Order: sequence, then structure tokens, then C-alpha cells
Amino acid sequence: MVIRKKPIKIPQTLVDLGRAVSVRGTSAEYKWPKKDNVRLCASVSGKTLYCLRPNMTTTYNRLEEICGDQLDTDEQGIELYEAWSGFEVDTGCLIKPPRGFLWYVELCHDVVYESDKWSGKLQKYIHSFKTLPSIWVNRKQKPTLLVLSGGKIKTTKRGITG
Repeated sequence: MVIRKKPIKIPQTLVDLGRAVSVRGTSAEYKWPKKDNVRLCASVSGKTLYCLRPNMTTTYNRLEEICGDQLDTDEQGIELYEAWSGFEVDTGCLIKPPRGFLWYVELCHDVVYESDKWSGKLQKYIHSFKTLPSIWVNRKQKPTLLVLSGGKIKTTKRGITG
């Protein structure tokens, strides 16, 4: 068995899609209770998904507090969030990722999340992947960061596809 690992690298800008409920792999399921408020986020390209614990973020009430002079460089993330949710961006977070490595654990079948996209009412969504992405974790026991990459993940106005 080949152990696959890679350094933890999280993009400067992520798009918050909602609260992660669970991720089901080929042999295990990762679940988070509502009280944990684990966030499901997408990279600006929409091709990678991240499940982050709230203690990894610092929330700001105004987008300008995060982006400041970099607002133009984050325009793609702003556009993706507004297309995804149907709402304007008004808050944001700075992410403090853990140091170390991500470890490959298995392929992902589906992700379950709650979001208030489009309607403003919290709803549960299930996305089953046609082309299975890889699941990477920062710890094999009780991970605080889970990354879905590969396959044909795409975050669009219609939702998560792939």
C-alpha cells in the first residue's frame, strides 16, 4: 500500500457554501453534528471542496475588513458566491489552516450539506459524484480539515456538479 500525502495548502479565498453535514467515502463516513458548524467551502475555481471547523476561522462583518486593497483579486470568489447563493457578499472569514500534511484516505461518493442559497431558507442538499473525487484529511482520527479534490468537481450557479 502506497501512502499518499501532500503539504496543507489552502487558497487565500474560499467560497462558503453552507454547513457540512457529512461526506461519504468508499469505506467510511465523516459526520459533523450541527453544533460543530463545520463549513463546506469551495476554492474560487470551484474545483476543490473544503470542510473546515469554525475554530480555524475569524469572522469579519464587512468584506472590506478581509480583502482591503485585494478586493479586485478576490472578484472571482465574490462572483462565485453571488452566483451560488443568489445573495451579495457581506461577511467573510480569515482562515488559519493547520500546519502539516494532508493524507489521502479514499474516494468520495457524496457530500451532504445545508445551505440557504437562493431562498434564504436553510435546506439540506445531497450531491452524489459521478466521477469520484479523492478525500484528503489532516488527521486520520478526528480530522479538523477534509479536502475533496479531483474527479470533476465544479461549483456553479446550479450547485455542485461532477
